[in-house]
Amino acid sequence: QHYQYISERTSLPIILYNVPSRTGMNVLPETAIKINETCKNVVAIKEASGNISQIAHLLAIKNNSFEVISGNDDQTIPIMALGGVGVISVYSNAFPKELKEITTAMQKNELQQAQVLNQKYLKMMSLLFEETSPAPLKFVLNKLGICQNILRLPLAPVSKQTENRLLNELEKYEKY
Repeated sequence: QHYQYISERTSLPIILYNVPSRTGMNVLPETAIKINETCKNVVAIKEASGNISQIAHLLAIKNNSFEVISGNDDQTIPIMALGGVGVISVYSNAFPKELKEITTAMQKNELQQAQVLNQKYLKMMSLLFEETSPAPLKFVLNKLGICQNILRLPLAPVSKQTENRLLNELEKYEKY
């Protein structure tokens, strides 16, 4: 009923967001499909459950009017390999070119190239979640000159230890 209520009040396309780690609820594949069938403007799901088996099942049973998008940077390759169409990314806020290289390689069926790039960038992808998001990302964006490292409560700046790990990894990037 929740999604139907929202769907009836807009003509805009809607993307479901399955992020059990933040909501305490998991949108099962059958539920996502039912929502898509009931609410025609629900066109996709950002899948951040981390459960590749569940995502593979969703991709196997979905219809052509419903897309699956990775919600975890480090799962972009497996989700795209299974038929997902891309990623809604945290990492790309700081490193759009680098993530585009991975998704472009996947779109061109250049799996080996995508794997090499993923391995190159995986450490930073992981570090961006070492502490509560978006604190690590804000720290990196500040170092890149994109924004100030100001967080609203209850969020707090990252620890000095995480700062040092982020800075060490950031040194490997060209634009820094």
